[in-house]
Amino acid sequence: MRENIFAHFGVLGMKWGVRKNRSNSSDYEVSKKLKKRPLKSLSNKELSVLVNRMDLEKRLRNLKKDNVSEGKKVARKIFERIGDKAIDIALREVIAKVRQKK
Repeated sequence: MRENIFAHFGVLGMKWGVRKNRSNSSDYEVSKKLKKRPLKSLSNKELSVLVNRMDLEKRLRNLKKDNVSEGKKVARKIFERIGDKAIDIALREVIAKVRQKK
């Protein structure tokens, strides 16, 4: 009898935990270069591009944080309930063993 086997050996030469380099947007590359330069050497246009990019990144982080925090709240409630039940069961077992020894 043959079994269906699914095997994946990764990308040849790729190291564990290292992600493939993906091309970044041109705006990101420009702002990355501008961040390295002293602020006084930037023109108004370059400064505007940099500020706009940084503002967009900040807004995106805040949006992601709000979505994650709701998930964290739900997960925390679930794990608290599971943890409370596990502690309750463990304590009952300990109490039962102590009573048996008496």
